[in-house]
Order: sequence, then structure tokens, then C-alpha cells
Amino acid sequence: MKEYKLSKGWAWFIYIMAPLLAAVFIYLLVMPFLPDTKSSGTDQLKWFLVPISLLMIGVCVAGVIDAVKGRFVITQDSVYAKGVFTNRELLLHEIEGYRTDDRYIYIVPFDKSLKQIKVSTYFSGTGDILAWLSERFPDLDEQKAAAEEAEILSDETLGMGVEEREEQLRKARLKAKALNWAGGLVAAWTWFLPQPYEVVIFLCILLPIICLLLVKSSKGLIRMEEKKKSAYPSVFSGVLFPSLALCIRALMDFNLLQYGNVWKGTLMLAGLFMTVLLVRSKEFTFRSAKDYGLAFGITILVLAYSFGAVVTANCTWDNSTTSVYHAQVTGKHISSGKTTTYYVSLTPWGPQTKEDDVSVSKALYNRLQAKDDVSVYFRQGWFGISWFFITP
Repeated sequence: MKEYKLSKGWAWFIYIMAPLLAAVFIYLLVMPFLPDTKSSGTDQLKWFLVPISLLMIGVCVAGVIDAVKGRFVITQDSVYAKGVFTNRELLLHEIEGYRTDDRYIYIVPFDKSLKQIKVSTYFSGTGDILAWLSERFPDLDEQKAAAEEAEILSDETLGMGVEEREEQLRKARLKAKALNWAGGLVAAWTWFLPQPYEVVIFLCILLPIICLLLVKSSKGLIRMEEKKKSAYPSVFSGVLFPSLALCIRALMDFNLLQYGNVWKGTLMLAGLFMTVLLVRSKEFTFRSAKDYGLAFGITILVLAYSFGAVVTANCTWDNSTTSVYHAQVTGKHISSGKTTTYYVSLTPWGPQTKEDDVSVSKALYNRLQAKDDVSVYFRQGWFGISWFFITP
């Protein structure tokens, strides 16, 4: 019998971090009820903080218990895994094979009524577990990839003979790889050094469209979803990274006065993109829950792309007349999270009839102080989405 547990490094990380996180959420749990923090705002906030805090405290406790008790055991005639909420066992003759991803090793049974066993890749000795599995059972990912390649090479729509289809597959892989690399490089360019601005925005908007056209023109050979060890090449990274870059630049670089036309444009562009992608698609067959989940995930990504494309194009190529207004800074604050955003509060100006927060660069934030006067430059937008920026 061999037993495997969470590696010591990860175990100690959980032992240290879980109590610290639990302490934070315990404070958030009791904060709305403390006399010094009670107000109408915290009274409403407690309906959000209380359930979230209870959930996260439970997750922290479960994480510690799982780090102590969680294990995977190989016996002479079975394997079993123990955790906080699971205790699963499979006899060796019940195992069809195994699959892997970045987080887990999945031991899959022949009988679909039996549940597969998941072994965390953070366990010590996962290399030994994989070696033991590979000696006795097939790698289901490799089996599927081989079946997919056989399917491709037998598809007469891709060429007259096997050699021609092999060449089509080789070219498709090269094209997909080039677009994925281009997507990553353009996204990095857009995130870290977006100059010349119009060029990087244009490339970020263009690359997902090229990926979409390549998917549609490949007769099902090139896919949108990226699967480990799949024989089908994917352009997922070529869509993902430019879309995220566009969305981030739209949120960081522009202040919009109203969002009505943003949502209209976003939904129209996303609807068009998804319609072109899904019509006569060999990838999205909608025969299982997984197909619907995949379509939902791609839709979220396309919505992020569409939002970023609409906002950045509206402001980048706006040739409308600029109206100049004047306002005064009434305060400023910083919002910190995965990114840091700097805000100044302005008195009403022009079409902005209420005091409002405006995001600015770090340099401008450090330069401005309360009661400073600023100029507000207001424009109508290429798509009729009004926006503005301020200068001292």
C-alpha cells in the first residue's frame, strides 16, 4: 500500500494563510454589528458581508482539515481518495484510464454511474502516481487526441487523400500558433506600452476577427476552445489576450458620461460575433451540457471583447467637436485590488449635473489637490457615446 498526501510546502502554506484569511472574514462578519461602524450603509452591506464571510470562513476551515486528512492511497486491488467531503474508491478492474490537467489527475471508471477520483497535483509524489497509472491504464487524453487525428485524416472535405489532409492539418496548426503568439504579443504591447495608441487598438480589435474568420473557413479543423492534447488546433489565446487588453484599456483610459449606447453596441457586436461562430459549427453541436457551458464561456469572452472594442474605437477615432468646461476638485481617493485606480471628485460641469468621481492617471492624481481648478474636455464619441478627459 502507498499513501500520498499534500506536499509539506503547500500544507504549511495552507496552515498559515487559512487562519489569516479566516480572521479577515471573521472581522468582516462582525463589522456591520460593531457600534462604531453601524450606519444605514453598513446595515445594507451586512446582507452581503454576512453570507460571504460565513462561506469563506467555512472554506478556510475545510482547507485546513483537507490539508490534514486528505490523501490518495494505492492498494493491491484498488485506489481511494479521502477528503473533507469525499471518500471514493475504485477497484482496479473498474478503471478505464486517466486524464490530467494543471490542477488534477482524474482516474476515470468504465461505469459512468461511478464517480471519478481526483488527485491534486499539489500532492507529493504525483510523478510516481502518474508513472503507476501509465504502466497499467491508458492516457485518455492521448487516446482522444489519436481518435481526433484519425477523424481529421478521414474527413474528405479536407482533401482528396490522407497526405493532403495531413498537409491541411499541418498548415492549420501553424496558422493557429501564429495567431496565438500574435495575440499574446499584441496584448502585452497594449498593456505595457500602448504606443502608437491607434495602431495597438486596431490590432487588438482586428486579431479576434481574423481568428473568427479562420475558424469559419477551416471547415471545423481549427477550433475556438483550447483542449489539452487535442488534435484540433485552437485560436483561443488569439482571442483571449487581445480581448482582455481591449477591456482593460477601455476601463482605464476613458471616462464615459453615459453607458446606454455602450451596452447596445456591445450586445450587437457580441451577437454578430457569436452568430457567425455558431452557425453551421462543427465545434458547438449542443448535444451535451458541456457544449452549453463552452458556448457560455465563449460568450462571456466575446462580451468582454465587444465592450472593449466599442469603447476604445468610440474614443480613439472620435472626430467630434470638443467642448471645454471648468470644474473644481473636491477630493480624491485610490481604489486598490488586482489593479490600482486613482480617482478625483469634481463639482458639476456641463452635461454632468452632479458631483462625480473621475479616474485619472497616477501622475495627474499626485498633481491635483482639493479646490484645484481643472478643465474638462467633452466629446460626443464616434458611436455617439459621450466621453471626456480632464487637465489641470
